[in-house]
Amino acid sequence: LAELVSLFRPRHPETAPDTDLTALLTLFKDNPRYGTGLALYVKGLLKHKKFSKILTDAGILSHADFIYEVRKRLFAKLIPDQPQKDSLEYILNQVFFVKTDPIWIHKIPQFQLEELFDVLKFRSLYASIEQNSPLAELIFAIQVLIQRITGRALETEVIQMVPEYENLESPFLAIQKEFIALSDKLQDDNQNYVSPDDISYRQLVVLHHQCEDYVRAAFKNSEKYGISIRVNQSLLRIRQQLERLGILLPLLAINQDAEAKKDTITLGLNLITYNCYKNNVRKLVNESTQLISYEITQHTADTGEHYITKNRWEYFRMFWNASGGGVIVGILCVIKVLLGKIETSAFGHAFFYSLNYSLGFIAIYVLGCTLATKQPAMTAAALVRALEKGRKNHSVDEDEKHRTFAEFFARVFR
Repeated sequence: LAELVSLFRPRHPETAPDTDLTALLTLFKDNPRYGTGLALYVKGLLKHKKFSKILTDAGILSHADFIYEVRKRLFAKLIPDQPQKDSLEYILNQVFFVKTDPIWIHKIPQFQLEELFDVLKFRSLYASIEQNSPLAELIFAIQVLIQRITGRALETEVIQMVPEYENLESPFLAIQKEFIALSDKLQDDNQNYVSPDDISYRQLVVLHHQCEDYVRAAFKNSEKYGISIRVNQSLLRIRQQLERLGILLPLLAINQDAEAKKDTITLGLNLITYNCYKNNVRKLVNESTQLISYEITQHTADTGEHYITKNRWEYFRMFWNASGGGVIVGILCVIKVLLGKIETSAFGHAFFYSLNYSLGFIAIYVLGCTLATKQPAMTAAALVRALEKGRKNHSVDEDEKHRTFAEFFARVFR
């Protein structure tokens, strides 16, 4: 099976054209026994293979410690974990082992995937809800995700980020109760799925949106209350799990039997994608540091406002503040020269120099002075924030935005 997949794997999937399975499908049509043999082989490989762990864990933070998570993923790249042989992850690791496999797989036309589905005589996701069936694995994965989301969202550090929800019923507890009711209904229903218009399913979708609003509010409140890396990682994990939940929940509801094949194929593609991207370090670093970097930039922009003037009084105030900072820096330089005459080791000189500068900058901050050499970096952040604010403000026409920014830039230039 791995050799068959390698025949269609392009060398550069990002620039490769759409993957075409016409030759393979034609071969199966002309030689039905080939298709039958492959179907029996693939079904034997996939029979009773567990995949809930891929849906609940792959590509999702497993710990609130950022360094631990990065180290774990790096080690997994060097020394890959070997999953149990009764899991689908074991099969996928042997067949789709290149991280770019999802790119060319998603380029396969949908009608060819459906035709291959028929050739291999796969059953739909909703054929059975018995133990170890795909639908049972899906329901179990959703249940695990909801429980993990609820447990993490009810931690004190997370609740403190959204005080506006303090006197309201938690949407996380509500979605947990609602899904239990829906899963019981699925087990009692012979169709093994619900309609998108089902009241329980619609309520579940509404609660899912409320949970997403909760997380967005927590991230937004970081500007007011601040945020630690640990809390940031916890919120990021909840957001990742909610995103995964938003992909899995629609698989429980279909309008007609014709959609069953499409949803089954979608689940298969998602499993391959999640398994290939489970150790993606770049995405982890980008998502984990994005908010912290934004907060640092915002703080720098706030500080940069002190270097921007709009009238004579503010200009002279900035002048005297900068003069005070210059005097303090001059004193620091004199003290540094005197410290250089102390007979001590290299470490001792480094310690005294560092202590000198740290006390000097503390004095600048306490006395309300400014350091002129910091002006370019600080005002640059303020300019970026002004541009971003103007871009997001859709209630003002373009000419007014340009005029406002021109005035702001003139103030910076002065």
